[in-house]
Amino acid sequence: MHPETRIALTRWHFLVRKAEWRKFEDVRATFSTADRAGAVLIFDVMGDNYRLIATVSKGYKRLYVKALLTHKTGGSG
Repeated sequence: MHPETRIALTRWHFLVRKAEWRKFEDVRATFSTADRAGAVLIFDVMGDNYRLIATVSKGYKRLYVKALLTHKTGGSG
């Protein structure tokens, strides 16, 4: 749906696959702009033009992508 995000999401996926997160601070060490709302993680993609919404399992072992939204549809701006 958003072909312009391909390179950025490929890099994001590569980093997530290698990550060994145990808590949100570990996520922040990988992605400094990540936000958390309960079990939902919000990642900025392409300089905050898009937001990737994901849920995380207990212990941060699995990440489930729920949506990729434009900043306009996914945020407060």
